[in-house]
Amino acid sequence: MLLLLATGLGLWLVYGFMRADAVIVIANAVSLALLGGILFFKIRGPSSQAGRRSCHQRPLNGKPTRPATRPWLEDRMTAGRAHGKDKK
Repeated sequence: MLLLLATGLGLWLVYGFMRADAVIVIANAVSLALLGGILFFKIRGPSSQAGRRSCHQRPLNGKPTRPATRPWLEDRMTAGRAHGKDKK
C-alpha cells in the first residue's frame, strides 16, 4: 500500500516537473521523502526490535514492577493511616 502511494507521489512529482510548477514539485518531494523515512523504518524495524522486551512483560529479574502512582492519591492514602483510620 505504501509502495502504491510512493508510485503516485512519484508520478505527481514528474507531472510537477513537466508543468514547471514549484508548488507541486516541493509538496510531492517532501511527501515522498517522509514516505521514504516511513518505509525505511518499517523495513528495518522488526529485525532491530528482536531483543527488546514488550512493555507488558516482566522485567529481566522476574520481579513485578510497582505501578506508577499519583502523588496526590498517595498523600490521601497515607493521611488516613496516620490518623488510625486504616483497618486491617
